[in-house]
Amino acid sequence: MIVSSFEKSPQGKWYLKVEGKPFLYNSVEAYLKNKRMLPKIFSCCTKAGYSILSLWLSWREVEFEEGNYDFASLQKIIDLAKEYDLRVEIVWGGTNFCDKLDVRLVPDWILLNKTYLLHDKSKNPIYVSGNDMGMCNVANAKSKKLLAIEKKVLLSIIEYLKNNDTTHRVVLVRLANDINNNGYASGKSDTIKYIN
Repeated sequence: MIVSSFEKSPQGKWYLKVEGKPFLYNSVEAYLKNKRMLPKIFSCCTKAGYSILSLWLSWREVEFEEGNYDFASLQKIIDLAKEYDLRVEIVWGGTNFCDKLDVRLVPDWILLNKTYLLHDKSKNPIYVSGNDMGMCNVANAKSKKLLAIEKKVLLSIIEYLKNNDTTHRVVLVRLANDINNNGYASGKSDTIKYIN
């Protein structure tokens, strides 16, 4: 079932369609390290008149250990979205957050596997500034194994939503964030190919 899609009007303007109807994408974005703040954020969002709350879901939260998925954070988001009658955009905190591997988002088992990291000619991991997150590794956008692992966790999230988000609270999953504003440490074409 398709919950949302981008459509083009006869006048050539793009709009979001949710459950077959035009939907005003009026959103606010929040990154919360402390998920206990979620009810307050949902409440504030509703009181301010927003229709969508854009929230971060980190790979670290979903797959802290390789192959073991935990959807408790996602379920809490779905439940609160129902309670406050809001729609949600999930911002994926994975390998393509600003083209860097943010230690707040990516699980340690990814960061510790050197084959998943971009290296210089001397085989040293490349570090780039992550601004507020300090120096960060860069994902090896040519790693087919890393892509397969990340694809698997994302497909598990989509499957979870299909089976558990019965009122279609989650209308978008954003896979990349601010790539164009932060450069392409692993090369633009490789990064775009990986995201696609």
